[in-house]
Amino acid sequence: MLKPLGWGMAAMLPLTTFAQEATIDKIHDKPAVHGSIIANLLQEHENPFTLYPYDTNYLLYTWTSDMNKEAISSYDWAHNARKDEVKFQLSLAFPAVARHSGG
Repeated sequence: MLKPLGWGMAAMLPLTTFAQEATIDKIHDKPAVHGSIIANLLQEHENPFTLYPYDTNYLLYTWTSDMNKEAISSYDWAHNARKDEVKFQLSLAFPAVARHSGG
């Protein structure tokens, strides 16, 4: 018959086979760059002649079957109003001046 200490050792024996040593892995290869968004993009892509998406770009089309003509009747363009509309946003960034350090 096993003593209480023996039962505890027997219960923990399988756990030792699954244990692994903890390791620390680096998340990023490069250190963080402090500064503007453009500086970060230049650091990442290393090309001053590339356009970068700065904010969300989108194209949105809408159509209505029931236009509120009374709400726009005071405007000059009200009689030419259409039932569809397109909105878009195009946001691009590029560096105005690129500084290169000689080495």
